[in-house]
Amino acid sequence: MMFLWDGCYIGSSLWMAHWTQQASEDLVNGVETENFFYLAIYSVLSLSYGILAFLRS
Repeated sequence: MMFLWDGCYIGSSLWMAHWTQQASEDLVNGVETENFFYLAIYSVLSLSYGILAFLRS
C-alpha cells in the first residue's frame, strides 16, 4: 500500500508540472488550455493519495 501512496504523491506532482508546462506553452501559442481535463486527473490522483494516507494510518 505504501507504493500506491507514494505513486499517487509522485504522480500528482508530475501531473501538476506537466499541466503548468502545457498551460505555459498554450499561453505562448494563443491556445486555450483544457483545464477540466487536467483538473479531473489531478483530482483523482489527489483524492487517491488522501484515501491511501487515511488507510495507511
